[in-house]
Amino acid sequence: MKRLFLLFIVFLYTINCGGEKDDGTIEDNIPQNSSSTRITRFEFFYEFPNLEAYYVDSDDYYVYVGGGSDNQANVSIISLKDFPPIIVSQFNFNLSLTDKITGISYSNKYLFVSTTDTIYALDVSDPLNPKEVGRKTCSLNQSIKAIFGDYSIVYAITPDQIVTVSFMGDPPNPNILNTSSTSPFVNFALDLAGVLFIANGNDGITVYNVSNIIPSYIDKITTQYPVYKVNVGLFPEPSFCMAVANGEDGFSVYNIDDIKNPRLLFHVTPGGKVSDIIFTDNTSHQVVPYIFVANDTNGVLLIDLKGNILDKYDTNGKAMQLTFGYVNENLFVYVADYYSLVILRVLEYYQ
Repeated sequence: MKRLFLLFIVFLYTINCGGEKDDGTIEDNIPQNSSSTRITRFEFFYEFPNLEAYYVDSDDYYVYVGGGSDNQANVSIISLKDFPPIIVSQFNFNLSLTDKITGISYSNKYLFVSTTDTIYALDVSDPLNPKEVGRKTCSLNQSIKAIFGDYSIVYAITPDQIVTVSFMGDPPNPNILNTSSTSPFVNFALDLAGVLFIANGNDGITVYNVSNIIPSYIDKITTQYPVYKVNVGLFPEPSFCMAVANGEDGFSVYNIDDIKNPRLLFHVTPGGKVSDIIFTDNTSHQVVPYIFVANDTNGVLLIDLKGNILDKYDTNGKAMQLTFGYVNENLFVYVADYYSLVILRVLEYYQ
């Protein structure tokens, strides 16, 4: 499997922003037009109420939602091919009373689903008929907290280990390739074309090279605030940026052209807890570089690369996890909100 390890020192330009922001209130910082009416940047599109939505991922016209526990745990597949969107299928897991879904990750035609100690591979090439094609139970010190699939390789993250599992073959033949120790307090991780970023709570972020599949340590990034989620994007300068959800301490965005010397661009404390943060994908679509923030007090916030809060959408719940997708030239943000899935449509996003 050919994989590309990104070299972060290739790009020489940096984004011209900086300093820690003192935003005041959310409403004060949302731009207004001349008639004092809020400039709408995104809008409500659809909601699936009463759907246990803890984890969400997407691919083109389909959204994958994982939630529930024991014999109620399942993955729902939602189609956006028509309006209104509909749940076209569900895959149910018969788990023990102490087990639950801990993460999902779509890659190629597979949806990888983790529980506390097991990784499942579902073939979703036919979204109306998802099929389990492989599973691997791992002997772990602690429960799986995050999962990332990259074609046939899956990285499962626990509070003290990275487990590399191969699902090569058709049907997949799951096999544990490697188990590595990592810093404690793991919360989340991101695999960006051969680089694995692991959020370590109060211990900052550890970075691994996985271009050769087996993780090898690159560096540790010390942060001022605890790290609960981390995401990475490429933007027009060109520059690599790293966005960090800091929980009760808000969120931070760094320039990481030099990964060993990250530069803080801004830090924002919108109030409440920030549980997730994502960028629009500027590598495959020439879109405005927006940042979306899941916040349990203010719902979903739309931020620009200078740290300005452009708009918000109150989900009336605890926005927990975000992802986005492009459908028929529309940009959608999918919000896992514990007991519902909210779909937002982003406006004014093409450059």
